[in-house]
Amino acid sequence: MVSNATDTMVTFGAVKSDGTPDIGKVLHRLPVPPRAMQIKQKIRADKAKARGRSGEISQSTGYEAVEITINLTLVDDEDGVSEPYTALMKMKEMQTIFRDRSKAVGDGKTPRKIGKDVPRVYSIQSLETDALGVKTVRLTVLDFDVVGNGSSTIHATLELKEWNPPATTSERRKKETVNESLDGGGGYTGAEGYSGYETDEIEDAALMSIDESMGTESAFDRGRREAKLAAMGGL
Repeated sequence: MVSNATDTMVTFGAVKSDGTPDIGKVLHRLPVPPRAMQIKQKIRADKAKARGRSGEISQSTGYEAVEITINLTLVDDEDGVSEPYTALMKMKEMQTIFRDRSKAVGDGKTPRKIGKDVPRVYSIQSLETDALGVKTVRLTVLDFDVVGNGSSTIHATLELKEWNPPATTSERRKKETVNESLDGGGGYTGAEGYSGYETDEIEDAALMSIDESMGTESAFDRGRREAKLAAMGGL
């Protein structure tokens, strides 16, 4: 697409089979004008029961995936060009970005049984996403609002959601071992996907928060915490 000097260039690239960005393979570029990109971040909170108290308490456990919304107005570009670059042509280009498909990506080892071609996971680069550490995304929504009958002005909304590779087999086994050492496999489980904290850190935070709210650490919770540390080689 044609860009202006004030636009931010958002680059969509390929992703390797293990889910990491393939920086050298650029697939699409999208110029985004100022104030056309919104980025939303939220914490993830789970509810837990506190012994000796009625009801549940809310415990922050990590962060939700970053959500990005890009709002664009597509218009005909005719000045100084022999062949106009129309709003409909830009609409088709955005549709290509959204509908692009590829092989499923994962941890590079586990067979995927969801088909050969699925909606593509993109690596992403821009000043804003780089600043926030967002490296890979899925395109989740593409809306078009056509103004008038001539289709010379089209409003487009593209929604993206941060995507992170699933944990490798060894990482999953480590976390399962920690949970089993706590209480036979029924330990406090953390947030799905990226959270910013490992599962065992979330368990510690949840236990300590409950203990602090009650003013003391019970012998049962202390035993659970020490068992976890022992399983990880901390004792």
